[in-house]
Amino acid sequence: MKLIIGNWKMNPESPVLAKNLFAQTAKIKVPKGVKLGVAVPYIHLGDLPKADLLVGAQDVSAFDGVGAHTGQISVAMLKKSGVKFAIIGHSERRQELNEDDAVVAKKCMACAGRGVLPILCVGEPLAARQKGESEAVEFVRYQLEKVFSQRRYIPKELVVAYEPFWAISTARDKQKITPEVALRMMNEIRAWLEKRSGQKGWTIIYGGSVSPENAGNFINLGDGALVGAASLDPKKMLRIIKALK
Repeated sequence: MKLIIGNWKMNPESPVLAKNLFAQTAKIKVPKGVKLGVAVPYIHLGDLPKADLLVGAQDVSAFDGVGAHTGQISVAMLKKSGVKFAIIGHSERRQELNEDDAVVAKKCMACAGRGVLPILCVGEPLAARQKGESEAVEFVRYQLEKVFSQRRYIPKELVVAYEPFWAISTARDKQKITPEVALRMMNEIRAWLEKRSGQKGWTIIYGGSVSPENAGNFINLGDGALVGAASLDPKKMLRIIKALK
């Protein structure tokens, strides 16, 4: 099974535009064995029409249920809104909001077994990558260990997205990543998950400036992709999906 997730980020501005983008994305014909989803801003969740798309959130609170947590949205709330997954630990949140590994681990725990699949983003900053591949691998392993120290996850409970900080389109120090580098890291992640859990069958996707132009090089490295800016254009999403093998 391949998983393609579009992350709309802080887009679009109005409910009308959100409905239109969602409707156009829902028209994309997805091949057998592929699941397509979109992570939308909280404010648009209640406005989306029913469609054969996985609807997700771009974050979730580490606190569960309801309570005195101003500005927070819990897993319970997301589930009641029909949300199927939540992106956790995206590099933009880690960098812009100083979201650390401990908070990311708590958010994954909040989702575990609650009907909202956590898509855990892991990846190294440019400083770690520049010190060498072994340093980058250790950085990512540490991120994974912080999450698994809270719970022994099984494959159906967690998706991992490899998202190198320095390769995403919004990175200030953006650098190009080669498919070979991405594949080696994704293989390291898979090996770590299998050893830590004692199970195979993990879903590992790539997220780092995936576009129609480079999709053929990256989307087949693992089990799919986390798509950012290109997900705001259904025609680009279609081209990305067509790159699947």
